[in-house]
Amino acid sequence: MTEVGSIASPPRADIETAFVGGEAVLLRVSSGQVYALNPSASAVWLLLVDGVRTADALALELSDIVDVAADVLLPDVEAALADFGRLGLLEPTDDAESMVQFPRPLLPPPDT
Repeated sequence: MTEVGSIASPPRADIETAFVGGEAVLLRVSSGQVYALNPSASAVWLLLVDGVRTADALALELSDIVDVAADVLLPDVEAALADFGRLGLLEPTDDAESMVQFPRPLLPPPDT
């Protein structure tokens, strides 16, 4: 479980988002890299773009949408945030304490 009040960095300013069939497709304009998110990660991304900044708050918002308990959703929310950070989709931060970091990946690593 995350520490209450842990803050996730906002999405990078150079990310453009489109939704295709209920799934988010992200374009990192500066690199031309495209990311296709699964429906769960898409829902987390949409709320993150809308300004929801803690894993707990994201899970709570999602629980209202999908009628699943927030504590059940929290591990997947944490995983999505970790993946977004690992993929460079979130604004970098100098304050490691302010960014939520989680171990379990949800998205496959980018091709290198």
